[in-house]
Amino acid sequence: RRHAGDNGGAFAVPETLPVRGLGNDSGPRGHVPHSGELPYALRGQSGLHRADAEPTARGGRAVRGVLIAAPSSGSGKTVAVMGLLAVLKQKGVGLAAFKCGPDYIDPLFHRKVLEVESCNLDSFFLPADQVRALAERTLAETAGPEGFGVVEGVMGYFDGLGGVSARGSSREMAQILELPAILVVDGRGASLSLAALIQGFLNYTPSDGTGRGNRIAGVIFNRVGGGM
Repeated sequence: RRHAGDNGGAFAVPETLPVRGLGNDSGPRGHVPHSGELPYALRGQSGLHRADAEPTARGGRAVRGVLIAAPSSGSGKTVAVMGLLAVLKQKGVGLAAFKCGPDYIDPLFHRKVLEVESCNLDSFFLPADQVRALAERTLAETAGPEGFGVVEGVMGYFDGLGGVSARGSSREMAQILELPAILVVDGRGASLSLAALIQGFLNYTPSDGTGRGNRIAGVIFNRVGGGM
């Protein structure tokens, strides 16, 4: 099957998405959406799906959820988000879906899975405190007090305003909402080079004053063979 990517192109939809958490190489492999188990990077071992949200430095409680990002458009973010939403919905988790930026196409896919409206979060049009308030309110109203939010990023993880800044990027949204980010990496035609790509994302700090840290907590390899 093929779906439109957020750059207007198209990408193939694999029947399964191999998943492994970056933080624990000994973890088992899972598949999204056909496996009955959560992806390893989203299970309790990583702390991303916890019973109680932790207090944050901003005060109040942390937004419960995860942000799905990628090195570039067309990597498979939307496919991964739809698979994750389907698995969590099947498990009875209260869910709310979000999209970074003003994109109206990807939220239609979210709505197809959840049968409720997805919410756009845009740090260009809204200051950080209003973005966070909107996310918290939408999560509470759509998913309930113990709900879980799945945020789909835009373009590449650090791609922001004018192509020269991380402002307005998926990475900035992860910072605002204090969410862990999972990179969806297109593994077609590569093997060990993927490790170099991921290491670069882990080590990179933009020089635009948006601060240090990237909040990347795991990776989903898309379009890879069984030997990977």
